[in-house]
Amino acid sequence: AFHLLHRVFARGGRVGGAVVLFERSFATVVWCIVALHITGLLPELVHVLESSYVPLGRNRVSLLTVLQAIVSVSVTMLLALWASALLEERLMKLDSMHSSMRAVLSRMGKGLLILLALLFSLSMVGIDLTVLSVFSGALGVGLGLGLQKLASSYVSGFVILLERSLSIGDAVTVDKFSGKVAQINTRY
Repeated sequence: AFHLLHRVFARGGRVGGAVVLFERSFATVVWCIVALHITGLLPELVHVLESSYVPLGRNRVSLLTVLQAIVSVSVTMLLALWASALLEERLMKLDSMHSSMRAVLSRMGKGLLILLALLFSLSMVGIDLTVLSVFSGALGVGLGLGLQKLASSYVSGFVILLERSLSIGDAVTVDKFSGKVAQINTRY
């Protein structure tokens, strides 16, 4: 898992401080669980987590289920980010495809993998996915009211990439500033 973390989040061969902090925190949690298991306190802790409930709307969810959800979402998101980084790496090596199209496929693949990972992990925990219909309705209202600029920025980014009006390596001049396009992101 940490090899995947290093592969996904390494920038220029260096791993960020957040990944190192996560590794140390994870190691501490694992050693605490081992210590609880050796002392025989782990079954009691699991019982307490199963019997403690958090009110979530009309339902009550145990703390153990919440922890399981956090772990499963984290693991599946890690796998999705690793797969998207691998996909992007392979797509960017293709010379037969236009660079804008490679960027579009890479961004769409990443978004699709993250969405699938999130849906899969929520269904693994036992959360009913029909609950997400309320969220999608709220997202639609949010896009209609306040997130129009953000949504139009994403759509504009995809349009620029799909119509190939701008590609990596092009020279760009705006007023008295000039430069070369080094990277095209989905939003800008």
